[in-house]
Amino acid sequence: MPGASTDLGGAHPVYCGWEYFFIPQSGHVGLVRHMNDRDDSSLICEGSNGARKCLNYTGYEENSTIKRFKKIPKRKVALLLSYSGAKYYGMQRNPGVETIESKLHEALVKAGAISPWNADSLSKISFQRCARTDKGVSARENVVSLKVHMTDNLQENINNFLPPDIRVMGIQRCTKSFNSKNQCTARLYDYILPTFSFAKSLHLTNDTYRICQTTLTNIRRLLKVFVGTHNFHNYTSGKEFTDASAIRFIMDFTCAEPFVMEGVEFIRLSIKGQSFMIHQIRKMIGLVISIVRGLCAETYITKTFSNLKVHVPKAPGLGLLLRQVFFTDYNRKCNNGSSGGINWDSSWPLSIIFLCCIGSP
Repeated sequence: MPGASTDLGGAHPVYCGWEYFFIPQSGHVGLVRHMNDRDDSSLICEGSNGARKCLNYTGYEENSTIKRFKKIPKRKVALLLSYSGAKYYGMQRNPGVETIESKLHEALVKAGAISPWNADSLSKISFQRCARTDKGVSARENVVSLKVHMTDNLQENINNFLPPDIRVMGIQRCTKSFNSKNQCTARLYDYILPTFSFAKSLHLTNDTYRICQTTLTNIRRLLKVFVGTHNFHNYTSGKEFTDASAIRFIMDFTCAEPFVMEGVEFIRLSIKGQSFMIHQIRKMIGLVISIVRGLCAETYITKTFSNLKVHVPKAPGLGLLLRQVFFTDYNRKCNNGSSGGINWDSSWPLSIIFLCCIGSP
């Protein structure tokens, strides 16, 4: 490339104009600005120390380090994620630790879906997550909404830069106003645990334990106490009884029939609600386990809904899985109009196979 240096010296591109350039070695996508009426352009890069350099060049070579192409439009999309959360400190970005979002943002930049200078500014790409899963929690279906550059083979390109335990299962166009958090009408979680977790005697907590029908009936009865609208200020952190955000609506809470896997008996608890606070589901399950094992009285549940500040035990995050999210109202409006709703039915088999292969619950 005449008049241009291909050594960027570790610099990162910053916004400077009209058209995009691509640096294959790093996966960075940036912008190019025409300096005058001639076929001259200037690439401005900013290093980590804030110093800037201007790389002037003319002409365009297909095999050069910097490739120039037409501007890629940004579009609002809903992105379906499946992941195993065993190695991560939750969904939301948290400086200093690995999270699902930190890995996703790195992959989005390298794939050219978002610009590097927008990676740390979520508002510029209208980024929003449907559910903020806790440390160790997995998801068969979590949805994020954001504005991306609609390049060819975008889903495949993003997955190429993601670790094997995180996958984009689908990308769908949505309306400009779509917000995956605010327009989600319900979240459905599963919690899978060995049945010996409910055994009253410690010597029974082994692979040979099999739960009885009486205990199953008791568990199902206790789960129904949570259904409805309650104040869950004791099931999270930093919430007072007077905080309106502590009031949550639980639609359903069920216990399936037990099943045996590799000689160990398990059961699946399923809970559906409008929204959940951090640690809420794990504390609900932890309290039910404590009651069934005889460690506290049944009346303790109603006590946790009162204005008293009481301790609620917390179950491990590893058995918790975000199974499905619902956009009922948004889909109804879209189906009545010209645009389609958010529907991931075709991605169900792939996401289930993916989670089975990586060993998630």
